[in-house]
Amino acid sequence: LERAFGWRVIYLDSTATHAGLRVGDDAAARSAWAKDVREPALAATVSFLAGEDPGIGAAAPSEEEPWTERRCEACDKTLRGETEWRSHVEGKRHRNRIAALRRKREGKHGIRQQVSVES
Repeated sequence: LERAFGWRVIYLDSTATHAGLRVGDDAAARSAWAKDVREPALAATVSFLAGEDPGIGAAAPSEEEPWTERRCEACDKTLRGETEWRSHVEGKRHRNRIAALRRKREGKHGIRQQVSVES
């Protein structure tokens, strides 16, 4: 959003809210949500609408990796970003495709092997 529209992204920590929900303490979760999320979000919104810099929360991480485009020739897919690439190469479809190509290259594609059963 910052690159596209110039909007500053603010991250709010809702850890306490989730901790309260996990143990079933709705009152604590509601209180934590109001303090940690709702109030800072409203303050940031009011500041933004007034044309001011919200000045709260942490801006987007500056060590963000540049967005690269990678191509998986085996699967005929174009992937954007390191996270998407890692997810793809670790996925079941990609691994099966690589195994099938390896079998085909070795001349074992489509060949059924005889299994002898001795009694």
